[in-house]
Amino acid sequence: MRAFLSSLIFALLFISPSLAQLPAPQAGVVGPSANTEAQRLLELKRLDLALKEAKATRDRKKMAFDEKLIPEADFLTADIGYRQAQVDFQQAFLRLFAEAPRLDVISAIKYQKPDGTKYVRVTVKNNSGVVLDYKLFGISASDVQLPDQMKMRELTDIRVSLKEAAAQANPTATPTQGAGIIPGAVISDPYSMSVPRLKVGAEKTLNFGLLKDVDALVVGLYYNGREDDRQVYLEKDPSANIVSMSAEEVSLEADLGGQASYDIHLEQFTKSANPFALVTVNLPQQIAHDFLEPTSGSRLYQVRFPEGVTSQKLQIRLYLPDKVDERIKLDQPLTFWALVMDAAQAQQIDLTKSFADAQVEALKCGKVRLQLIPRGVGKIEVSAPSLYQEIRIGETVDLNLTVKNTGTRVVHNTHISTENPLNWRTVITPDTVAKLDPNEDQVVKLKVLPPSDVGVGDYEVKIKTDAISNNRKVPTQDQSDRVHVMAPPNIKATAALIGLLLALVGGIVVFGIKLTRR
Repeated sequence: MRAFLSSLIFALLFISPSLAQLPAPQAGVVGPSANTEAQRLLELKRLDLALKEAKATRDRKKMAFDEKLIPEADFLTADIGYRQAQVDFQQAFLRLFAEAPRLDVISAIKYQKPDGTKYVRVTVKNNSGVVLDYKLFGISASDVQLPDQMKMRELTDIRVSLKEAAAQANPTATPTQGAGIIPGAVISDPYSMSVPRLKVGAEKTLNFGLLKDVDALVVGLYYNGREDDRQVYLEKDPSANIVSMSAEEVSLEADLGGQASYDIHLEQFTKSANPFALVTVNLPQQIAHDFLEPTSGSRLYQVRFPEGVTSQKLQIRLYLPDKVDERIKLDQPLTFWALVMDAAQAQQIDLTKSFADAQVEALKCGKVRLQLIPRGVGKIEVSAPSLYQEIRIGETVDLNLTVKNTGTRVVHNTHISTENPLNWRTVITPDTVAKLDPNEDQVVKLKVLPPSDVGVGDYEVKIKTDAISNNRKVPTQDQSDRVHVMAPPNIKATAALIGLLLALVGGIVVFGIKLTRR
């Protein structure tokens, strides 16, 4: 019997690959309960007694058969019963000790250091089963030869890493696009940490830096030759008692008179249910700003985290003035801060004064340093003394156009062209102005040549302008020159009319003279 148990224990300890493939406990189950394991232990004791009884019966039948006191069939029946009892005992033994080892993630807490870097504190525990005292169930080593439970369920060579969850990665992005991270990619620093040995019921806490800020991730576990991934939602450590603020865009360019929008991410590291104020410092008063809810566009002055919500997104939108001044200079970076802080704390700060970066860093609140680069805008305006002319058939139109840069940035290669009625021609001198500084203008001569067979009526010549400023096309507005064509004078009719008038006047004069002579 002892030889049998020794061989069985040897097979159990060294044929681990086969045992590792046994079904693992369902998710959320820490391990077999003491009651379940006690029942299996008692079942093993019962089957051990049955095995001993079957062996004794087989031995008696063997002796009787050797002395020819019973037929061979009775001995074979007893022998088969003994072998079946052996199989039942082996199955119960494997059920008790061949369970797959279990390493659980007890907690995964995300926290932030004062410099803004994010970390995760992961605690793992060996939940491979409950260690039972055999004596409580009336079992001793003399009853059943059992191995050391603590030794068998001890986990060795444990490695832990944090990986990107598939739901947060961008599976459609290619590596060349640089968007997203491949699902399953390691996002922890260091990539993995090891635990040489972990006894049953023991815990180990590991601290990882985050290479990517996420709310959920996969804890990769490798132990006893098996791999196991656990997807977890990160808890937030409230010890910092702040709301963290981060920005996807930290430096933007914007045209004067335009807008700039920063996408902001807020994350709660506090248990306070009070609202938090949203403020900016070091932003010139000439630049208006709004904190906006991204979906509805509603303006926000405070934020609150409802129950179960630990992160929110919002936007900071800046509205730039049309002109520059001593605070807003073209192409010069303008640095300011966005803050999220306790409402009472915000009332104690004078937001109208300038703060040094060190002063802002010293504030206990969520903060992000942002940068804005104002850019000038080139604008072209085309004007003329009059955009309405009257000509007769056979005449041409000569027009002086004034092309002016009314913007705040140099404009290059201003090209003037026209869109003409059928068979009409235009001559523009010069048709391209190489450079126009802000508020600079230049006169361009436009000559409109109607066709020789033009009819009487109104015609429209569109004046189009194209220009480049800062390697971008300058938006321009087309102008229209209206030309009214009249018929040429009729010389013969005019001469006849004049002759008729002269004859009429001469007749009146002659008639008057005759009257006076009477």
